[in-house]
Amino acid sequence: MEKREIKFRIWEKPGVLLSSSEGTTDFKGKMHLQDDWSFWGYALKRPEEYELMQLAHAKDKNHKDIYEGDVVQKGKMRYLIELRDGCFGIFTRHYGWECLSKWSNIEVIGNIYENPELFKAQKQRNYV
Repeated sequence: MEKREIKFRIWEKPGVLLSSSEGTTDFKGKMHLQDDWSFWGYALKRPEEYELMQLAHAKDKNHKDIYEGDVVQKGKMRYLIELRDGCFGIFTRHYGWECLSKWSNIEVIGNIYENPELFKAQKQRNYV
């Protein structure tokens, strides 16, 4: 059996205030990768202030890791990567829910936390 790497990233919601001996910092939204362990200990104690995203075990056409919450593009269409029923995938207007493993030649163009405008316009036009 092949070992599967489990990776996460975490979005710190805008307006979160963190206090330390050096004062209070407003991070105004920032993405942290799994290797930022000093931050993770704090974040896991305050889940209401963060969004956790798991690696989808897929790469885009540029060999970039795809995470839950990413916005991907294929042609002119944009899709949101979600986790449903144990499968990372996308919801399309024509085909409904499809696992990510059925898709190829997609490109990560951002994520819904750092780039909400990427998905909002598409969703309003054509709920995908």
